[in-house]
Amino acid sequence: MQHVVTIVAKGGTGKTQVALRFVSENLYSRFTHIWFFDATSDATLVAGFKKLGKATGVGELVNDVQDFLGRMHKDWLVIFDNADDPNIDLSKYIPQCNHGNVIITSRLTEVHQMASPGFHLDFSDLEQSEAVDLLLKHAHENSDNDNQQLASDIVDALGYQALAVATAGAYIASTATCTLSNYLSLFKQRCSKFLNYKMKSLDGYQKTVFSAFQLSFDELSPSTKLFMQICAFFHHTAIPIELFYRASAFTGDDLSPEENEKTPVIKELNHFISLYLHDKSWDDTIDELSHLSLTMYDPGAKTLSFHPILHRCIQETLIDKKVVWHIAQLLLACATPFGSTEADYKF
Repeated sequence: MQHVVTIVAKGGTGKTQVALRFVSENLYSRFTHIWFFDATSDATLVAGFKKLGKATGVGELVNDVQDFLGRMHKDWLVIFDNADDPNIDLSKYIPQCNHGNVIITSRLTEVHQMASPGFHLDFSDLEQSEAVDLLLKHAHENSDNDNQQLASDIVDALGYQALAVATAGAYIASTATCTLSNYLSLFKQRCSKFLNYKMKSLDGYQKTVFSAFQLSFDELSPSTKLFMQICAFFHHTAIPIELFYRASAFTGDDLSPEENEKTPVIKELNHFISLYLHDKSWDDTIDELSHLSLTMYDPGAKTLSFHPILHRCIQETLIDKKVVWHIAQLLLACATPFGSTEADYKF
């Protein structure tokens, strides 16, 4: 029986590294052959199949290689990494046979539909102890009690995201003026620089914390991008969707036409809300963000939460922070009812 394992999570959580570690631990003991394909695009996939077909002498077409794997009744493993493009039909590349093993890494939540029963992994962030170990390893620091405490404070602030933690350690190791004790204060002062710092990694990983986020952000619709940017000025946890519904119901009757006309921020807010009055709904935006593993939605409480590092990255996409900040303020004001009881002011 063929086994298909899917690993899904937001960018920067270490999906590829987990797959590579699994390979290194099972290189000789379990699998007869292991092949790695860059699933970023159809072009990279076709190039990967062509390379394998040429090396094995079976032909350079995708079908040639699929037939070859189908005839090879052995315990081989094929890894499709970064299958993040929803327009790619990955099933065209997976060998259609009853043997072999497949691992797929992706940011797309629907990829789990391709997994064999019980073989889907929703990959989460590191545990605190794992994050501390990773930070100290990349920082080349010992694990005495003082360093453990300093490292704990750092990884707590970084939300235990693997790439952010590893990058922080690498920055500490390579920067004479940055230490475990002053990293957090420097991070607050130079956030953009830290998010764009590129590690010199032996595994060839080229993404920074920000570029890993931007891959997903660039795929969003304009209205969802603006939605995220507005959310960057709220606390990153438990943002009530009711806030947006209430704000969109605000008519502005208490403002004169002249006041509405003379306030650019009100125009911007009206433009933002107008994007949701026709074909698009707030639910569409939630689905779009969830689809790319960019948010955590609580359907019971009807709230959105963003990873703290992702929340920082959103702010880095802003060209005019002041305008969006004012829109966020006005959105809150419009969502506040003119009631007289405590219940009127609760979301």
